[in-house]
Amino acid sequence: MQMQPPPSPYVPATRTGLSGFVKGFAITDLVMCCIRAIVVMFSAIGWASLSADSELYRTAPFEVFSGLGIVMLGVPGNIMILMKKKVGCVLGWGNVIFTCISIGVAVWQIPMLHRLQTGPAAAGFVGGTVLGLVVRLALLIVYIMVVARAAKEIDALSQAQGIAEMPPASVYATRP
Repeated sequence: MQMQPPPSPYVPATRTGLSGFVKGFAITDLVMCCIRAIVVMFSAIGWASLSADSELYRTAPFEVFSGLGIVMLGVPGNIMILMKKKVGCVLGWGNVIFTCISIGVAVWQIPMLHRLQTGPAAAGFVGGTVLGLVVRLALLIVYIMVVARAAKEIDALSQAQGIAEMPPASVYATRP
């Protein structure tokens, strides 16, 4: 007869919160969305100061409204993710869409802004713009991973704790 080891007195801890990766980047994106709110205000002022015949005048509304979308969905979305609410992930995906639009507008503006540069400033502009876009794309990819992982973690936490965000439909049913 083979003896089995005694049961371990250490019970593996169950997770009661979000991972550090999700929490850390949700907080980071929350800060970036708040900074974006300031940028949107300046973009709106810049749009108002552009003349109607300016090339950039056509791109300004897209820049302002994509920035507004990032702020309006990103701030509450990140807060809801931190509160472990599934709706935060839905808002997070909206934030991703508006961020993609914003990056698209930035790419659209590159040739227009490049024409305004001359000499060595033009080369610096191109280098800085490419670097800025690479950083924005990298942050976007990480945020996509965060929202996807947050959705899985929030589902797992809800199942582990036996809680659901919405009561079953039968709670709302009325009898004649």
